[in-house]
Amino acid sequence: MSTSTGESLDVVSTRVEEFQEQASSAFVPLRIAPLGCPGTSGGRVVHTGGETTRSGSGFRARFRGLRVNDLVVTRIRCTPTLVSRNDAVVDSGTPRLLKVALHQRGRGHIAQGGKECTVSAGELVAYETGRPYQMRFPEAYDTVVLGIPWAALGAHAELLSGRTAQPVRASEGVRPLVTTLLTELADLEAGLNDAPAPSTLHLADALVSLVVSTFTDTASAEGGEEVTDRILAYCRANLSDPGLSLASVARAHGVSVSFVQKRLRARGITLGAWIRRQRLSRIRRDLQDPALEQRSSAAIAARWGITDATHLGRALKAEYGVTPSEIRGAARPA
Repeated sequence: MSTSTGESLDVVSTRVEEFQEQASSAFVPLRIAPLGCPGTSGGRVVHTGGETTRSGSGFRARFRGLRVNDLVVTRIRCTPTLVSRNDAVVDSGTPRLLKVALHQRGRGHIAQGGKECTVSAGELVAYETGRPYQMRFPEAYDTVVLGIPWAALGAHAELLSGRTAQPVRASEGVRPLVTTLLTELADLEAGLNDAPAPSTLHLADALVSLVVSTFTDTASAEGGEEVTDRILAYCRANLSDPGLSLASVARAHGVSVSFVQKRLRARGITLGAWIRRQRLSRIRRDLQDPALEQRSSAAIAARWGITDATHLGRALKAEYGVTPSEIRGAARPA
């Protein structure tokens, strides 16, 4: 899963080596070993980091993964395993990711940075690939894992690094939205082409801001910040709608236009300008994508809700200092 936007994978494996290869390819290099289970016969006994594991003893895993732009979403159903990332692989030069797991079945024990926790079904937990970690699953488990590039976290990155190995309930605050978006992406059918539906891209974009909100405790006790997070997530998920506006957003949330304006003003946001910048950012990203080179600038603009592309070049020039053709030219290999 190391190539372009929209690549998907669905693999069932009875060999831990194959499972390790797939997981490492989707995210970063990992060490995976099956945990020995009482009463399990056969296989070679191995000792890994103080844990007794058993090679070839009834191991079974299903690994389903989808890459959407720079995000990776996987759903993993597996027999008991030990997953680790040690100093040797951390120093291998692979990209740094924040990984967020939605645990759906079984128990897991996670250790990173001197902290340890137990995660149960219905909980979200974050960990990051820039430091060693160990995850032990003593029973069969089902989990959805999201991998976010460190650069996408912006100013929140280091704060999020301090929130690893601290599970949170998925049923509180904005977290149900995270759960819904994660499971929707993870359950998409395999076989997508190189240009996934705009709705898929919107889900992925909304996830990043919701994950930041979940693990930086931005939701207030009164729920005001939670409402703002929901409004912005809704807008990100509907950027392809040319009719997205202050009025339509207020109507979708059952509140007044003035309420939406007040909530966004508290964050220094004017909705019309914010939507415009979000759309231009995604248009620029698509223009840089080699897989979309055959699509016209107008088609890409329409994909993000701009149906009149007459002034697209001028808007991109004003925002980024370059025209659509210059963006594409700079993205081509020399």
